[in-house]
Amino acid sequence: MKPYEPIDCGVYDQYELWSMRKVPLRVQTAEGDVFEGVITELNTLPEGEFALFDGGQRLRLDAVVSIEPLG
Repeated sequence: MKPYEPIDCGVYDQYELWSMRKVPLRVQTAEGDVFEGVITELNTLPEGEFALFDGGQRLRLDAVVSIEPLG
């Protein structure tokens, strides 16, 4: 896995808002994976910043190439 590249603070704030409001999201990753879910938790770990989703997905935030609110 490549070294973590921090995301913009404003983008992180948007993730926090979506999480608090339980907004369903459609996410596409750099690897081409696409899934839908609600962020249940945001974590900062030594490997980077991660979002945990209600479907069990764990996503490193710098891997997101597009995100679309569904609600």
